[in-house]
Amino acid sequence: MTSGDDLLAAAAYLEVHGWHQGASYAHPGAPSPGETPPACALGALRLTLRSAEWVRFQAARQRLGQYLFENRLLPFPEETVLSCELEPAHLIPSWNDQPAQTREDVILALKRAASRL
Repeated sequence: MTSGDDLLAAAAYLEVHGWHQGASYAHPGAPSPGETPPACALGALRLTLRSAEWVRFQAARQRLGQYLFENRLLPFPEETVLSCELEPAHLIPSWNDQPAQTREDVILALKRAASRL
């Protein structure tokens, strides 16, 4: 599987189980095996990769962060990201939690990042 496949799996998770803002999951703490709570973008990615390597999570996270940066979807100006040497993937939670953000926006971004070459 590729990082694109993993991002598509996270999008599908959000479509079925719901999206969340403000924390990784809709309830405190990490979900127990078999639990499927509403999740943020990164929470959905973590839940779809439960038994996979950390390397796969990081690759998908980087791919999403780069997509958000290249398409100016991060909640910070490009100059700020570049001047502070911020890694776009570190800003995914801020993007997910923007007040105007919607479930549909997050799912679409995951799908578009997945299809990016």
